Amino acid sequence: MNYSRRNIRIKVMQALYACLQSPDTEIQVQIKGLHKSIENTDTLLLYNLYLLVRVAAYAHEDMQIQDSKLLQSNKRLNVSSRIYDNEVLQSVLESPLYIKYVEKNKPHLLCDDDLIRRVYMNMCGDEKYVAYNALTSPTEKDHTAILMHVYTDHLYNNEDVSTLTDEHFPTWADEHTFIMRRMEEVLESKSYTLDEKEFKEADDFARRLFDITRDNDNAYNEMIIPKLKGWDADRIAQIDMIVMKMCLSELLYFPIIPVKVSINEYIDISKLYSTPKSKDFVNGVIDKIKNELLANNEIRKQGRGLVND
Repeated sequence: MNYSRRNIRIKVMQALYACLQSPDTEIQVQIKGLHKSIENTDTLLLYNLYLLVRVAAYAHEDMQIQDSKLLQSNKRLNVSSRIYDNEVLQSVLESPLYIKYVEKNKPHLLCDDDLIRRVYMNMCGDEKYVAYNALTSPTEKDHTAILMHVYTDHLYNNEDVSTLTDEHFPTWADEHTFIMRRMEEVLESKSYTLDEKEFKEADDFARRLFDITRDNDNAYNEMIIPKLKGWDADRIAQIDMIVMKMCLSELLYFPIIPVKVSINEYIDISKLYSTPKSKDFVNGVIDKIKNELLANNEIRKQGRGLVND
């Protein structure tokens, strides 16, 4: 699936948090923003793909420059355009959606050419890159492996590249792991595609989770507050409250999602986005509510939702 459930949950959490910060904003505006944030995941992936293409294209340009030099002594050794000319990258470049993205979004305006040059020069000294260029008959697997290596080691883990990406895409810190996983899928399939059905499923899941959590806010408060054991509800971190309410939505209204999956996911999200104590706090409160709901037969799972129960 192109859209991970955790990625979507985080976007819904952020949208619900935005509602708390701007309560006067019309609900349709909030929903439109949620929809846009899901679309932006693909835009962010395409931008990262563009950065990789630019580094590879620099190798092609450098090869042309070296070939144009008349004196052999003026040429740099071991320069190759293989990383750009190979069938894997060329197939990705020919993907209609990638071409459309470049034409519409003009990512070159967001790209620092000097930074790309520095990344390329660092890549030239990489032992794996040198070994790749020395291969007599590289396979498709070799091309995919070196492209992924360059992305991971020279772009993904490059602090300057991350800073640049974060300037244009504020969700980069939340999505970088997911983007790396998707990058590997794109390179292995040799094309960038967008499954409209998967996008709709992700969008529908986000919208339903958002609506149910928002509509049941008062009911969830009545379930959570009695379990706080002397904690002042007004002093509980807002993210913790949102996370617990989203978890309750899944327990009660999403029958095909297993109980353990929902609870574990929201505990992990609380670790990432709330306080150091949030993990144990969220786990403790949700566990008590879950046990009561199960005892009253209010959690009804079916199909895949019965797994691990």
